[in-house]
Amino acid sequence: MQQLLSKDVLYQPMLEIGERYPEWLSANKSKLSQEEFDRYSRQHDLIKQLCHVYETTPDNFNAIMELMQSMQSCGQPPAEMIEELAPGLQM
Repeated sequence: MQQLLSKDVLYQPMLEIGERYPEWLSANKSKLSQEEFDRYSRQHDLIKQLCHVYETTPDNFNAIMELMQSMQSCGQPPAEMIEELAPGLQM
């Protein structure tokens, strides 16, 4: 499990998703319910926190696990964002 959550595996994809979120949230706010917007905003905050952990204490597996579990409770990132980063990937 630690291997799958390592910085080598997840940092770059999380960084890219985190960088795309503000623009996506701004462009899609009017299309989302308040609940969806809040959920995606929370997910973006968690991704930023996760990237910070990878940058400062990449071996802090407990913090990484907690953040990943919190992110999972927010559901999947927006499908459009996943398609841009990994064309053809089905979530």
